This record gives sequence, C-alpha cells and structure tokens, in this order.
Amino acid sequence: SLGEIKYPKSTNTIVKNDFVHRIDTVSAMISFSLWAAKNSTPVQFIDYYFDKTGSQRRNDEDTPLHSKTRIDIAQPSQDILNKFIDPDVIFSCNISGEYKLFVLEIANGRDTGRIIKQIRQNLYAAYQGYIGQKYNYDKTPRILVAIEHESTFNALLASLKCDPYIAKFEYLEQFLFLGLQAQIFEHWDNWVNID
Repeated sequence: SLGEIKYPKSTNTIVKNDFVHRIDTVSAMISFSLWAAKNSTPVQFIDYYFDKTGSQRRNDEDTPLHSKTRIDIAQPSQDILNKFIDPDVIFSCNISGEYKLFVLEIANGRDTGRIIKQIRQNLYAAYQGYIGQKYNYDKTPRILVAIEHESTFNALLASLKCDPYIAKFEYLEQFLFLGLQAQIFEHWDNWVNID
C-alpha cells in the first residue's frame, strides 16, 4: 500500500508534489507497459525525467547533470522563451510496423494556464524538430497529456480549441492527445484528440 512506501516526510510542498507526480508517472507507464504486452507492441525505450545523465562534478569537458528527457531549444520563439524542456517521459514503440516517438506529460493540479504553457512548449519543441533531433526521429512525435481532474480536463479541452498559439500547429488532431489520469491508468488507449 501507499502507506508502506518510504519517502521524504518533509512538510515541503515541492517534495510532496513531486512524490505524487512520480507515482502518477510510473502508474501511467505501467498502464502503457501492460497495454504494449497485451497488444504485442515492441517498446524501443522509455526515458523518465527522474533518470539523470551527466556529471555533478563538472569538468570543462563533462556534461552537467540533467534529466534524460531534457530537450534543448536552440532558438526559442517569442512565445516560448525557455531554452529547454524536461518532459516527464519520452518513449518509443512499434505501432503497425513503424516506430513512433511519444512525449508524456503528467498534469497534476488544476492550473490550466500552467498546463497550456507546458503543452505549448512541448508542441514547439516537437514541431521544430528538437525532440526528434535528440532521438534521431525524423517525424513529429505525439504529445500525450494525462490530466488529474475531470474539471481541469474539460476546461483545458475548451481552452485549447480556441487558443491562438495552439491553432498555429497543423494536423494537431494527429499529434496532441489528452486523457484523464484515472482512465489512462486503467486503460492506456483512453486518449482523445482536441478535435
């Protein structure tokens, strides 16, 4: 049970929120793994944000310690000023004889503004080829966003449909999918597009 899991017992909100976020991330990927096994879908790799690469003891030639999923953005746009993103999970699997690349974000909480910003950043990185470049994938990866609360899911769906920045992206119905965490944890294929 959850009560038996050892974790930092700090009253720090960041620690508690990250603990829950990690559990939700792992729960989503367990659901994916069960779906992949059931459907005989080969998984090429899974990278998590909490897995690190690089070195803490940085010499001039060492890469600094950072998330395995970190995507550097060489030319941020006026709308997206971040120089990198750290998606929660990036994974690849073989669907219909072709390997596809996916970016998964676990969106906890009710802050639709924060979630929309996160979606915008991921779409920008995907459509500009930054994610594909890192993973040697020459197509646009699919963005999956698992949302904690149904009210947030509904508000987000309505907001995304009329968001002028999101509207700039062509074929979005093929590349952006939302799901309620409770449904995704039960059945991986409960994703919907924003169309």
